[in-house]
Amino acid sequence: MSGQTLTDRIAAAQYSVTGSAVARAVCKATTHEVMGPKKKHLDYLIQATNETNVNIPQMADTLFER
Repeated sequence: MSGQTLTDRIAAAQYSVTGSAVARAVCKATTHEVMGPKKKHLDYLIQATNETNVNIPQMADTLFER
């Protein structure tokens, strides 16, 4: 299994369709399962904080909602 519930997988697919890579990474890094996130998702979010075209407050809101 991928470590994600069906709801998490559907949410990640929705973010993929809408084109929000940051929201997709947040969704995949914050599953409802009791396990740590994958390093690749955390690395992507850390790298995104250094990008000029990423809205940091929006990323924080997405993390807070999850």
